[in-house]
Amino acid sequence: RRGGTGVVAGLVKMVPVLQRPPHPPSVQSALAARGGSIASLKVLILHDCGLAKLEGLSVCAGLERLVVSFNEIARLEGLEACPSLTALDVSFNLLRRLDGLAGLARLRTLDAQSNLVSRADDLTVLRKHVPDLAHIHLANNPVSSMKSFRAFLLRRLPKLATINGMDVLPGELDAALASTSAIKVWLIKENAFAQRRANWSLLPPRYRRQTLGDRQALDVRVPSRAVAV
Repeated sequence: RRGGTGVVAGLVKMVPVLQRPPHPPSVQSALAARGGSIASLKVLILHDCGLAKLEGLSVCAGLERLVVSFNEIARLEGLEACPSLTALDVSFNLLRRLDGLAGLARLRTLDAQSNLVSRADDLTVLRKHVPDLAHIHLANNPVSSMKSFRAFLLRRLPKLATINGMDVLPGELDAALASTSAIKVWLIKENAFAQRRANWSLLPPRYRRQTLGDRQALDVRVPSRAVAV
């Protein structure tokens, strides 16, 4: 038994202890661990490195593709240091917002699936910072379950070719633009009626108190009241 115990103890010492470091590593420390020259990097893959922040990317400003999937990143920051970035993979992280893409005008592919993005406003922000985006993946985010998700995206990013891995169909963009929920002039004229001069209201006539000017504007004939003698 003593011999067996000694063998087991020896095996236990040989098994590596799998645990996270007390402080999550940074991009710089992850790069240093991999070694080699980083100034001329074009592709950087830091998959499942325990990253909590995107910082230190200025040391590889020429990056064209960045993969930081399966980490613990809660906020997009520091990406403006890589203006040549064309593809970004931040899938399977803890992102709640997509407001850290300023300065990435060349970005064409964004994979942010399996995060915590829930606000439609974040999709509108994409139009401001990455208007030429061609491929986007937002599956398994709360925002992807919103009504007319694809049409909403296409109205803001009309150059999209794929959404969540599915091609944009011929005529889908035109249909999305035609179904916009924004208030337009024709919608106002079709549903409104005149009130005094050059003043419009969407309140139905039966709920509204009309004046003589209203009736004249609407060409409504009002029968005169009989006067008792």
